[in-house]
Amino acid sequence: MSLLVSPTPCNTPKKRGRTSPEESPNKREPKKKFEMVGKEMTYDNLMAGFKGMLEREIGKVRADINGLTGTVESLVNAARDTENEVKVLRSENENLRKHVMSIEERIRQNNIVITGFENTEENLKDGLMKLFTEILGVGDPLDVTQVFRLGKGPTNPILVTMATTSMVYLVLSKTKALKNAGIYISRDMHPGQRNRVNKTLKLRWEIRKICPSLQMKMFRDILEIGNQKYEWSSKGLVCGELDGAEELKKIVGKDMKL
Repeated sequence: MSLLVSPTPCNTPKKRGRTSPEESPNKREPKKKFEMVGKEMTYDNLMAGFKGMLEREIGKVRADINGLTGTVESLVNAARDTENEVKVLRSENENLRKHVMSIEERIRQNNIVITGFENTEENLKDGLMKLFTEILGVGDPLDVTQVFRLGKGPTNPILVTMATTSMVYLVLSKTKALKNAGIYISRDMHPGQRNRVNKTLKLRWEIRKICPSLQMKMFRDILEIGNQKYEWSSKGLVCGELDGAEELKKIVGKDMKL
């Protein structure tokens, strides 16, 4: 006879049956929200940090630009001051040059230079006095205070000093008699002044080719046309404070090659 034993109840927990997502509540949703919030906070922090860094760098650049602007303004002001100083120095230098030239002209005003004269007399002064009286035809007595040849050659230039400037003008007024004689008499001038005289003579010649009837007067290295005086300076040809070439163009109607 077999005994049938019925199973007794057991306390072993039963396994939970699987349920579909639709049947169970979304218990993972809070974790996802936390992750999203964390990501947003990280992004905001990064952007805030980047913005702060960018603002700091921009601030540095702005400060550098402001500093450079100040430096440029300082350089511009310094350049302007230097330019003004240069103008003043040029003006002072020009005035000084004119003053020195004026002194030299006064020292040389009673002198003449004779070139091409070969003396046949024992005394150079006696030979020159014959030149003045017999060839130039100077009737008035001349007081020659100094005569000497500039160098050892028999035809080297001769420097003659007279007692008065009027005697110099008298001799110079007679120089036409020396035409084709090979003897030349001129005022004693500083090399710089002589160069300006030659430039002025050339300028007068060029103007006469364009305007033959134009009245001009020349006094040493100064050319006078009407009430305007043209002279050479460190700037070139000037007419008072004006550009001499531009003023001449108004008169002759052509650019002068200076």
